[in-house]
Amino acid sequence: MSVRDWASQVAEMERRIERLEDVQASRIVPTPGRRDIEEIHIIAHRGRRPKQIVRDIESLLFVHFGCHVDYRKISLVQLDEGNFTTTWARRPRLISVEEVARQQGAIRVTLMKGSGEEVGASCTPKGEEPLTSVAARACLEAVRGVLAEAPELALKGIAQVSIGERDALFAWVIARDPSATQDLLGACFMGQDEPTTAALAVLDSVNRRFFAG
Repeated sequence: MSVRDWASQVAEMERRIERLEDVQASRIVPTPGRRDIEEIHIIAHRGRRPKQIVRDIESLLFVHFGCHVDYRKISLVQLDEGNFTTTWARRPRLISVEEVARQQGAIRVTLMKGSGEEVGASCTPKGEEPLTSVAARACLEAVRGVLAEAPELALKGIAQVSIGERDALFAWVIARDPSATQDLLGACFMGQDEPTTAALAVLDSVNRRFFAG
């Protein structure tokens, strides 16, 4: 299964989960570099017992997708109906990061909006620019296609940092509009290829500002 196919299947899993009784939003965290599920986060209304909702999710994923998920990977939060916000569920998802054929060093990033529509953007390298930076800029362009009223978004820098026994990529993004300039910082642990990790770090930075609940 390709990266795009797996990302599409994860998005379909989330949509199926959100059809379950009392479930309002779901977010599946894939295991980096593997076709597996690391975590599932759920927001649901108060009503049914948490154990029943978790069992429903386990059964749905096994029956429809042949995917066995241990209940300990499912995190459930129940809120009163008046306290729920749907913004979190509308966060864009990364579908693919691909090199563009016949354009040396060019990277195309494709995101999926909460509605299921795909939005993509491509960037070519500036001089000896590394692929991580090209992928990060392409991701920012795709984000602008997702936002209805996007500010100016620019990549200020991207760097790999060692934290304990793991490496991570940090993305520094500048968001400018007529009234203010804001620094945004996002990070992602290394686990996939570097361009994909860079795109995920950029998404982490903008999600905190534009898609947070």
